[in-house]
Amino acid sequence: ECDIIISVIAPKEERIKRIMARDNLTSAEAEARIRSQKSDEFLKAHSHYLIYNNTTNEALISQVAEICRLILK
Repeated sequence: ECDIIISVIAPKEERIKRIMARDNLTSAEAEARIRSQKSDEFLKAHSHYLIYNNTTNEALISQVAEICRLILK
């Protein structure tokens, strides 16, 4: 149903920290949430583009801009 699928992935430890801070969850609750989601391997296999959210905001913005440029081409 989608023409283009873009997925964002980050290291598990970073995702746990972000979930805990954002949603005020325990580490175990954050890990359970991650386990209920599609794996990185699934996302890599089923996405047209991947965004790696594991460094700076500038790097993230750069990746998004490049994907936009490619899609609009």
